[in-house]
Amino acid sequence: MTRHYLPVKVFATKDTQYLGEEVCRSLGVGLSDHVLDCFSNDNIRVQIPDITNHSVVVLHTQVPNVSQGIIELFALLDAIKNAQPKDIFVVFPYMPYSRSDVESVPRSSVMAAWMAQTINRVGVKKVILLDPHAPHVKHYFEPAADETFITTLVVDYLKNNVLSNCHPEEFVIVFPDTGAFERFGKLGKTLNLEMAYLTKTRQDNKENPSHGKVVGEVKSKHCWIIDDEILTGNTAMSTTKLLMLSGAQSISMIAVHGILRQARKDENFVAELLQGSALEKIILTNSIPTADKVKDKDKFIIWNIAPLLAEAISRLLKVG
Repeated sequence: MTRHYLPVKVFATKDTQYLGEEVCRSLGVGLSDHVLDCFSNDNIRVQIPDITNHSVVVLHTQVPNVSQGIIELFALLDAIKNAQPKDIFVVFPYMPYSRSDVESVPRSSVMAAWMAQTINRVGVKKVILLDPHAPHVKHYFEPAADETFITTLVVDYLKNNVLSNCHPEEFVIVFPDTGAFERFGKLGKTLNLEMAYLTKTRQDNKENPSHGKVVGEVKSKHCWIIDDEILTGNTAMSTTKLLMLSGAQSISMIAVHGILRQARKDENFVAELLQGSALEKIILTNSIPTADKVKDKDKFIIWNIAPLLAEAISRLLKVG
């Protein structure tokens, strides 16, 4: 259904255009164009159409080259600020540097805080985050960012596609660590399913966590792993292996953000690794563009979260 809005313009940075168009389709508005020039000295300039007295929404998600994308984002925000809009809103389907949220070693950068502080200075009225890896990053923004979650999508999918013909006692929701349990633990109560989690430790920042044991009963159960992201695939693979050793009947996984990337590996390496694993289904959202990586891989399902983001934007704009 087409909705009618007060004057609003929606922009998306270059590598977020795929999602910006879907969000605009749900909102019933057109995606606004901006001109991105790159000069001989490698400096960029962004030019936008007239947005005077419009509410402006900017979408940006993290993709390689992350630093180049951030420069485009801030150039776009600067152009918007200079054009006298009514309000500026930013939507991060996956916020760049959201995992760089604390000073993990002395005298180190905390880029999530820097991102938020810079956005605050630009004059952004409000930010929306989709299932951030570290929920406390919302407090780096002034005012605190709004969060939106895929919880309702998970509940509907499991009810309609997994639990409809089977008894709930045959299933268990598995969290790879206590952090995932804190983020998604309400799912078990909502669906009246048993829950389990894995103990996990990290020796460093090299994305190779060690899983200890399964806490909870998974033997002869259909296990659904729930996590906020799949980066290198190491957590997904080690969780799957441990569940198999613990007697799980089947294993599938839902993750919000499918980064699917390992340093010094082919772009398709992680997707192929997961495709060849014991996981029966791997469900991701399109918060990050993954369609090319999982093309022709039948274990993957990609959820379109554009309607979810559009609904969050609608509430932010206070128009129906």
